[in-house]
Amino acid sequence: MENGNTVVITLPPAKVLSHETGELRLVWEQQNILNPMHGGEESKWVTDQKSEMEKRAKELGLFEEAKQNAKVTFESLFAAAIPADAQLDVRFRD
Repeated sequence: MENGNTVVITLPPAKVLSHETGELRLVWEQQNILNPMHGGEESKWVTDQKSEMEKRAKELGLFEEAKQNAKVTFESLFAAAIPADAQLDVRFRD
């Protein structure tokens, strides 16, 4: 409790917990400008795409949306558990 009547819950920052991909194999290699991938480069491409998708998720505001959803969830879970004269403050570490 903070200031005697505020319950503070501090949560970690929003992050991607998992990147699930199926098996990826280069079956046919063709030399051209539109398809520059060569055999053996599949894992690098997957790693690059994971980074790109995290960047895109941040740009689209998905991490902020996740934080807002977590805040609403914790407020609803703890609403009945704290005293009537207390307030709930959900914070996020940065």
